[in-house]
Order: sequence, then C-alpha cells, then structure tokens
Amino acid sequence: MAYKFWLTTEIKFLSKNIKTMPLPELAKHLNRTEEGVIRKAYELGIQPTQPMNRWSAEDLHIAQTLPPEEAAAQTGRTLQSIRMKLSRLKAA
Repeated sequence: MAYKFWLTTEIKFLSKNIKTMPLPELAKHLNRTEEGVIRKAYELGIQPTQPMNRWSAEDLHIAQTLPPEEAAAQTGRTLQSIRMKLSRLKAA
C-alpha cells in the first residue's frame, strides 16, 4: 500500500479534534488507520487524551481463532486492525 501524504486540512482537523473525538471516528473521518492517526499526532507533538486500545489476551485469542470479520465484530476493532495485528504476529 502506497503512503498517503497528509494534507494541510487533514492536519488542521487532526490538531483540532484529537483530544475530543474518539479515535475510531477521527480515523474514519480522515480515511486513515487509527495507527496512522496516532503516529501523525505524535509526529506533530500532539498526544491524544484517550489511551491506546491495547490488545488483551482474549482479543488476541479471538483474532487468531476466528475469521477476521467475526474477530472485528467481537472485539470492537476494525477489520484493518485485526489484519494488521495478525500480520505483525506472523512476522514476529
């Protein structure tokens, strides 16, 4: 997947809303992954007030045993988040 450069309008929106808008909603609005939004915020020196959604042992088990679509529904994570986690686990 090719890198999608951030537009000035996206950066302004991120800066204005990172502390008040839920991360999944912010990512959806910007058409970015949650990880991408967090990474950009840290690059800009903006720390979200919401803690990152860490993977519990149960979430990991669900992601590894169910089809990605079902795992996303059961864990409340995005399909992309499930797939990214599985990819990282395979690479480790």
